[in-house]
Amino acid sequence: RKLLQDAFGWVEKRGLVFYSVCSLFAEEGRERVREWAHGHGSAVRIVEEIELGPHQDPSTDGFYGAILEKT
Repeated sequence: RKLLQDAFGWVEKRGLVFYSVCSLFAEEGRERVREWAHGHGSAVRIVEEIELGPHQDPSTDGFYGAILEKT
């Protein structure tokens, strides 16, 4: 959460932040981003999310990424 908060402190309105983790655990990726964005109401918008697992690409153990916009 602090990482997201710090990153958003550096970007201006309409700026983008890319958050990624090498994990498919929802509490480290999807849930963390959605909970954090929800806590900031209309100040943050999730632009896009991607999840990649070994069933899609055997060269990876797992990946989650999200593009967030400061609105």
